[in-house]
Amino acid sequence: MLTADERIFFHRSWTGAKIYEAQIKKTNSCYAISNIMVERDSKIYSNENVDEDIGIFNFLVGRGLLGLNVIPPIESDELGALKGWSNFGQMMF
Repeated sequence: MLTADERIFFHRSWTGAKIYEAQIKKTNSCYAISNIMVERDSKIYSNENVDEDIGIFNFLVGRGLLGLNVIPPIESDELGALKGWSNFGQMMF
């Protein structure tokens, strides 16, 4: 059971740096993410694209935590595949 101020954290696997932090709120019969914070120190995390961060976060929650068949938020070329592997590893498959 979640308390009033529960949070989800996602960290980089190879540095341990926290990239995403989300606040979870319980509503009537479900839970909702009410706030997402993203690391913006370019020395820690270089992405500045908010839409890309939303896609990454949704993928991490959907596939990583809930086991849903969520499509990775990557381009369908070689560079996208390399970036996807760098970000998600085997979770892409």
